Amino acid sequence: QWRNSALNFFSLNTLLESLDAPPPGKGFARARPASDMTTLRMLHGDEAIRGMAHAPAAIRKLWETCQLPDFRKLSTDEHASLVGRLYRYLMSDAGVIPEDWLANQVAYLDVIEGDVDTLSGRLAQIRTWTYAANRPNWTADPSHWQAQTRAVEDRLSDALHEKLTQRFLDRRTSALMRHLRDEEHLALNLDDSGAVSLGEEHVGKLEGFRFAADPRAEGMHGRTLRAAALKGLEGAFGARARALIDAKDADISLSEHGQLWWNGAVVGRLRAAAHPLSPAVDLLADDILSGGARENVQARLDDWINSHIKRLLTPLTMLRDAANARDTALPGVARGIAYQLAEAAGTLDRSVAILPDDIRAAEIALKRFGVRIGRHSVFLPALLKPASAALAGLLWAVHARVEPIPSPPSPGLTSFELDMALPGPFMAATGFRVFQRRAIRLDILERVDATLAQAVRMKLDAGALQREVSSLLGCGNDEADTIARTLGYRKVQNREAKPSVAEGTPTPPQEIWIRPRDKQQAKHPHHGAKPAVKEPAKEANNSSPFAQLKALIDTN
Repeated sequence: QWRNSALNFFSLNTLLESLDAPPPGKGFARARPASDMTTLRMLHGDEAIRGMAHAPAAIRKLWETCQLPDFRKLSTDEHASLVGRLYRYLMSDAGVIPEDWLANQVAYLDVIEGDVDTLSGRLAQIRTWTYAANRPNWTADPSHWQAQTRAVEDRLSDALHEKLTQRFLDRRTSALMRHLRDEEHLALNLDDSGAVSLGEEHVGKLEGFRFAADPRAEGMHGRTLRAAALKGLEGAFGARARALIDAKDADISLSEHGQLWWNGAVVGRLRAAAHPLSPAVDLLADDILSGGARENVQARLDDWINSHIKRLLTPLTMLRDAANARDTALPGVARGIAYQLAEAAGTLDRSVAILPDDIRAAEIALKRFGVRIGRHSVFLPALLKPASAALAGLLWAVHARVEPIPSPPSPGLTSFELDMALPGPFMAATGFRVFQRRAIRLDILERVDATLAQAVRMKLDAGALQREVSSLLGCGNDEADTIARTLGYRKVQNREAKPSVAEGTPTPPQEIWIRPRDKQQAKHPHHGAKPAVKEPAKEANNSSPFAQLKALIDTN
């Protein structure tokens, strides 16, 4: 479709003739007369308008005014009358729309009461004045009127939106109330995504065993929605319960935040119970899931979490069971450590753990369970695997009621710098110990300490050793030095090494690592020579866990 854009403003007649010009060639059809052209033809019949539009500039102004959109969609005569009035104002001595007249027009429309049709009409009319305010030289103060008309338009738009929303909710609530009275009136539909609809009305979504009502409904509407939906979802709840009970273990998963997922939805959440390795599961389900179905779903989730823990933390659960057994699976010196390991999700800090005097006997007894008693930690190396470590950390956090539950360290890290404060026991449960804002995996910490201890014994060069320690930790040399000093080591000059002379320049004395003997032996007496002075025997503590264990064993 085509309309001529090369308009002739010599006179009104030449303007109309140029608008009526035929298409320039084949393949084009003349466009239907638009609102601006229809309005121009009507005003051309007004003698007063023709008298004003006698010069090209005045004719251009008339054509510009005729292009005012017909937002109101009333009648052609009314629109042409409004355009003619605006043209007369623009051709007056002032040359702009009068302020008082425009203010009255805007104020008349600035009313937010009324029904949908009334508000729609006002909104259409105010857009006429918004357009006029944005035309150059139509008003004396364009910025003021642009702000005024836009503010009124926004208020009317918001009011209309509220009315439309209310109309929709009223219509939906009416339909749902009829459904509550007559079950056959509306059919409930549940699609594969969990979306729930009654008839043609979307009312919410079924996520797992919980119905989430449409968030647009509040108050009475929300209660009506929920009642209407749940009334028809009994069968869906029953079917889902049977599906979960029969589901494979692989179909259920546990998130790092302690939530049990099935079929794309959260169906349970871990909660602290008597023991970290035996958390409770809170079933997340509406009351419509009740009776035997609810009990069976709860039992399925309980069985799954117990099986999941036993599978990923096998060495620790075996150690717990051995510690609780009434037979002699573990001697008394080892049971206390086993209890503590189970309570702490698999790791103990030697500086604070309660250890027996005969640590060697305990170490031998616990070795078959995979327990390693190191210089700094008592732990199970098998639990340092990413999946096992993440689960152990989660179980500790759930038992300690930590909120929010922290995320476990990324798999494959031997050490990393902490960017936030995390509980030390949580880091320990995930297989890491924190030193100077750096978390170090337990087995790597023992290797670093063993490397440094060997360097002390053999008086190895500190510079070469520093590179080895940095490689183990995956950090810079300065940070490796800081970790070594935190572990009790320090650098000194090797006084026994003789400086060599090359080309007349003496080589600086070699640096080596040392560890003060008293500090080393006081902290780890079973890893070195015996103290020179025998300490007096400690008075028996009948309230200690080992004394209670001994009494229990003697009784049996």
